[in-house]
Amino acid sequence: MKKLIFLSVQDDVEIDFVPDWERAPDWAQFYAIDKNLDAFWYEFMPIMDAQDCHWFHQVGTKLQFDENLDENKVNQDHWRAMMFERLS
Repeated sequence: MKKLIFLSVQDDVEIDFVPDWERAPDWAQFYAIDKNLDAFWYEFMPIMDAQDCHWFHQVGTKLQFDENLDENKVNQDHWRAMMFERLS
C-alpha cells in the first residue's frame, strides 16, 4: 500500500501513518496534516505553504477539518511528508 505521494519534499522521512479513508467524505481525494497538527480532507491536491507550515486548499474547492486525528500517531516535525492521496 502506497502511503505517501509527496516524497520530493522530505524523501528521507518514513511515515508510519495512514489516514482512515473509511471516515473521509465521499468527495475527499487528499488528506494533509499541518505542523500544528490540524488535519483536513481535501477535494483537490492541497498546496504547501512552507513558510507558514501548513497546507491550504484552492479557492472554490472543498475541505473539511478532521477532528478525529490521534496526535500521538504523527510527528509534527514531518508535516511536509503528511499529504496523502486516496487510492482507488
